[in-house]
Amino acid sequence: MRIRNATSADLSAVESLLSASELPLDAEHRGSGIGRRLVEQVLERVCPDTAVVMTRRFGAAARARA
Repeated sequence: MRIRNATSADLSAVESLLSASELPLDAEHRGSGIGRRLVEQVLERVCPDTAVVMTRRFGAAARARA
């Protein structure tokens, strides 16, 4: 698997994925945790053991910033 930054050519596919997941398409929701939830879902589906570790790390980092 190769992960890269999205480009304008990816917009249609990204919007389709967001819509299929019933997630908003506008930028008003930045900082609301949508990205974190997406990452958690991917990790849970691809590698559940890693998802537990990453969720704990994200949670600890968020608590440290608060």
